[in-house]
Amino acid sequence: MFQAIKFRQFEQLFLDWAAGLSAGQTKGDTIAIDGKTVRGSRDGYHDNPAIHLVHAWSVENGICLGQRKTRDKSNEITAIPELLDMLCLEGAVVTIDAMGTQTAIAEKIVGGGADYILALKGNQGTLLQDPQLMEKEARPVAESEEVDKGHGRVETRTCQVYEPTEWIRRNHEWEGLQSLVKITAVRWNAITREESAETRWYISSLGKDADYIRHIRRHWGVENSLHWVLDMSFGEDRQRKRAGMSAENFALVRKFSLNILKRDKGKGSFVTKRLKAGWSIDYIFSLLEI
Repeated sequence: MFQAIKFRQFEQLFLDWAAGLSAGQTKGDTIAIDGKTVRGSRDGYHDNPAIHLVHAWSVENGICLGQRKTRDKSNEITAIPELLDMLCLEGAVVTIDAMGTQTAIAEKIVGGGADYILALKGNQGTLLQDPQLMEKEARPVAESEEVDKGHGRVETRTCQVYEPTEWIRRNHEWEGLQSLVKITAVRWNAITREESAETRWYISSLGKDADYIRHIRRHWGVENSLHWVLDMSFGEDRQRKRAGMSAENFALVRKFSLNILKRDKGKGSFVTKRLKAGWSIDYIFSLLEI
């Protein structure tokens, strides 16, 4: 049955249902867009690669809002606009890693009534080099710092916000561009007595007063709260379903389950709650609100 279900229609049902869970409230939410490969779906005998899915994760609601299938990670550029078209973005802040830093994607986000924070990397022509050159001549219009301590480590994050110069706006036509953001993370390991530093750049349609550190840290919720849970609690990468549309459809079934279990605020892991749902008809009815 799951081989034969039309995946796109099933996907649309999931999108409509997930939108109901979030009640369409996206104002102030961080929506993280990121991809994940379902490794067990690779069929070497028939030379079929593993399916790659791009997810939209609502940090505020703690649920997956939708997914879009691609042939591989390199095709995320085409899948992200399709996924954005299916979502209500009004008032949200959309965060995407460097794969999605494309002018067409920024335009689509702004057109949907949302703001963006997009990561920069060195493989995007002069898009990363220009802010680094500008930094030598300009001063930040806003600056903030955050310190985290724990497990023998201290991490200090410094955020510097720059206003794009006219030549950057002219050379890079980004819809709604207001800020260039530099995040410097310095980590001190008290056990090994070693220090390391990492600098990352972002472009954003938000102004200088936005809490960039919070939004950028929340982006990794898609890894910790979705991708990690799918692997560790649902065993997604060990799933061997391959025939027809079964891999894509069961990927949606797992997200139906994850979103339902997220509504239970009681104690216990996802594995425990799944077992409990299989044992107790009262518990599963409470989850389904029957």
